[in-house]
Amino acid sequence: MCNHDFVTCRSCGYGLDRASVIDAAPRYYLSSDSSGHDFIIPVDRADEWEAFLDLPEDDPASWDPPAWATMTEGFTFIAPRQE
Repeated sequence: MCNHDFVTCRSCGYGLDRASVIDAAPRYYLSSDSSGHDFIIPVDRADEWEAFLDLPEDDPASWDPPAWATMTEGFTFIAPRQE
């Protein structure tokens, strides 16, 4: 019988508490660029994102967002929470 309160590690089979797995997962936040595009940004890259947003719009480096910035169009979420 399945126990929905636990997640099983695929490499060793050890059962992990689902809350512990979620708490240990990387954290993200939502942000927008000056063109009105919305992105999901890893919290640990906030400084890099802010530096990207500070680039002048005519600077070619500002035209393409970093690969780790995920545009939210068509994106769905599981269990969002506010901290």
